[in-house]
Amino acid sequence: MALQKSLLGYPLLIQVESKAMLDPQIVAKWEQYLETELAPLAKDNRALVFQLYAQGEKYYESAYLNLRHDQRWLEQDWMNFDYFSDTIGSSA
Repeated sequence: MALQKSLLGYPLLIQVESKAMLDPQIVAKWEQYLETELAPLAKDNRALVFQLYAQGEKYYESAYLNLRHDQRWLEQDWMNFDYFSDTIGSSA
């Protein structure tokens, strides 16, 4: 697992590399851990971006919105999300 240090307020990128694709139940446990254990510790990051790689190829990505007043898994592409808007929504 690698954590890429981000600038204050920006998404924190979490990358996990494995030899093979992880079972969906394991992925769900990772996401639960990120939401319940890591997100409270990463209060300065507006989102946690979770990426899974198998043999160097990305096969899964999700993002958890980590604002004080709005914490949830995003349904849209995290790169198109306006993290600095007062009215949380898409920047597109």
